[in-house]
Amino acid sequence: MKLDQRFVSLVSRRSKGCSSHGCHRDCAAECLVSNTYIQDLKQYISCGQGGKLSAHEIDQRVSHLIGDVYITFDFPYEKREFLRAQCNVPRDELVVERLSYFSTSDPCQPGIGRFNKAGDGLFYATVINSPSGTDDALQTTLQEIRAKDEDEISVLRSSQVDGVDLNLRIIGYGSWVREGKKPGWMQDNVFDYLKMHYNYLDSKLCDNLRKASQNVDDFMASIIAEPESKKLYDVTSSIGRVLMESSSIDGIVYSSTRAADYPVIVLKPNSVDDKIQYDEITVIKIHQKPHQKNFEWW
Repeated sequence: MKLDQRFVSLVSRRSKGCSSHGCHRDCAAECLVSNTYIQDLKQYISCGQGGKLSAHEIDQRVSHLIGDVYITFDFPYEKREFLRAQCNVPRDELVVERLSYFSTSDPCQPGIGRFNKAGDGLFYATVINSPSGTDDALQTTLQEIRAKDEDEISVLRSSQVDGVDLNLRIIGYGSWVREGKKPGWMQDNVFDYLKMHYNYLDSKLCDNLRKASQNVDDFMASIIAEPESKKLYDVTSSIGRVLMESSSIDGIVYSSTRAADYPVIVLKPNSVDDKIQYDEITVIKIHQKPHQKNFEWW
């Protein structure tokens, strides 16, 4: 395994004038600013009407935390299949364009989501994590879309174009490494890849920048796992936009908030157009017994 060279270059730029042996810049002040911004965002999310930040102030804080403090890298994803579903789609609208991301010409535009601003048509899907994992992926997909008993579900199955990687961002990887908690869906070699990058970063930063980076990483890992709310989405959608603003990035892979230890993905529309092929549409009727979490279908 080799270090991602763009990550190495980014670490070099961010740590310039900074080392474990002493700093030629005010890293303590940088740490204080990042901690203040994190507390501002936490208070906004948790304080109901009491947390007062404008959209511009949220974006400014997120841009600083991710653009100036947090250091991540491109993670290559290959040979994966995905499930995406919608409830009660009219039979005469069962085409892939209806079941994929919202196009800019669609009269019905998406509201704010976990990683998208209102009006941004991103492609959310569950990853089929193993050759025999379709049923688990479908269970996760049904929970993600909040399906309920007797719903008719239209499921779009898709896959990566042969020989083409998806370049993804992984949120909170430093927290996993520090705590030694590999997500259940992640392969050992992938976790080793994350550890290699984290250990390289850790070796290049002074105590203050290391602490600032860890705080941002922990903050993002924690809020991505929280149940949805409008104020939470105000912050996480800003995080998504900053993380995916590079043209080299296709999307983000993260753990489902509704089905623990299962991966979900969000992709940019142009990446879907260039790197994803639609394989089939299946319509199922679901049944959920009272007090039962899992679904049955036919």
